[in-house]
Amino acid sequence: MEQLTHHLHRLISINRQILNRLNRDEGSVEYMKEAFEKRESHISNISDIVPKLDQDSFSPEQKKSLKALFERFNSQSQKIQQALDTIIEEAEDRIVDATQRRKAEQGYQVLKQPDISYF
Repeated sequence: MEQLTHHLHRLISINRQILNRLNRDEGSVEYMKEAFEKRESHISNISDIVPKLDQDSFSPEQKKSLKALFERFNSQSQKIQQALDTIIEEAEDRIVDATQRRKAEQGYQVLKQPDISYF
């Protein structure tokens, strides 16, 4: 039980750090990669621990505590996903805008210097 709660608390802490970075637009790719690797390590550890636990031996308070930790983790994970979806959507919009601007600029260049080689 202690190992499980330790890993859940670490996951929640990592998620909080990720969310803080995403909300402040400070989420470098390298930082995110490291944070998600740490997160994956704790998830893997939890996956190894859970089958070995005797859930029937947990007190109602322990069950309630674990449920609250899992719900908090899930809530944070959803917020991270939403933030990443928003970042991707904004990046796609910027790419579309940049592409349209580039095409427009190329069109203006053609107007400035028409091709008269066929004369």
